Amino acid sequence: MLKVRYSGAKLWGMAVLCGVVVSFLLVLFVYPEARMPSWLGLLLNGDFGHYFSIPLLVLGLSITGFRAAWLGADITDAIVATPEGITVTTMWRSGHAAWSDVMQTRIVERRYRRQRYWYLVVDRRDAGKLELLLSRTELSEFEYYEFGRALQEIHLQAIRSPLVKKAPAPSAAPMATIPPAQPEFPTRPAFGRKGV
Repeated sequence: MLKVRYSGAKLWGMAVLCGVVVSFLLVLFVYPEARMPSWLGLLLNGDFGHYFSIPLLVLGLSITGFRAAWLGADITDAIVATPEGITVTTMWRSGHAAWSDVMQTRIVERRYRRQRYWYLVVDRRDAGKLELLLSRTELSEFEYYEFGRALQEIHLQAIRSPLVKKAPAPSAAPMATIPPAQPEFPTRPAFGRKGV
C-alpha cells in the first residue's frame, strides 16, 4: 500500500491567505469610496463590484479557505494506492478507480504564467481522469517522479497477478432423458353393433 497525505502546513497557509483576502474585500465592501487602481478597479469598483464581484469573491474564497482548513486539520490522505486500485482525494471530491479500469498513471508538468505545477493524472479506460495537484501534498518536487514510478509498479503488479479471480464455470449436470413426444391422432369411432 502506498499513501501520500496532504501537507497540513500548506493547507493552513492557503486557508490563512484566503482569510486575508476576504478581510480585504470586506473592507472594500464596507467602504465603497475606496478605489482600486489598474484592472482590479474594473472588477471591484462601482456598483458592479459592490453588489456582484465582491460578494461572489468573498463567498468563493470563504468556502475554499474553510475546505483547506478542514483538510489541514484532518490531515487527509490525498492518494491511497492498494493492490485493488487507487483513490485520489482532491480539494472538492474523492474518486476511486480499480487497476483493471486504469490505462496509465503519469506525472504531468503544467505552466501558468512562468510558474510550474505538477499533477498526478490517472487515465481511466472510460475516458475519465483523476487529477491531483501535488504541491499541496507532503511530497517535495524532487520526489514526484520517484512516486510516479512506484505507482506504475503497483499498477503493473496488480495487472500481472490480479487478486480477484474469476469464478469457475458451473459443472454441467447430467440432464434427464426426456422421451420424444408421441403425435396424437384423433381416434376413429368403432363401427358395427355393440355387444348387448
